[in-house]
Amino acid sequence: MIFISIIGGVRTIEGPIIGSVIFYVLWKTIGDLGTWYFVILGVIAIVVTIWSPQGIYDGSSRRRAS
Repeated sequence: MIFISIIGGVRTIEGPIIGSVIFYVLWKTIGDLGTWYFVILGVIAIVVTIWSPQGIYDGSSRRRAS
C-alpha cells in the first residue's frame, strides 16, 4: 500500500489508481524474481520520490496544466 501511494500520489483519487496499475504490472512481469523483485520496487520508489515527490499523477497533471 505504501508503494502504491508513493508511486501514484496521495492528493488525488487517480494517483492510487495509477499506482495500483503500475504495481500490478510490475508484479505480473517481474514478480517471479524473488528477492530482486523487492529490490526493484524499492529502487523505483526511490527514483519516483526523488524525481516527483508528489507522485507520478501529481507531477504529470502539473506539467499538463502549464
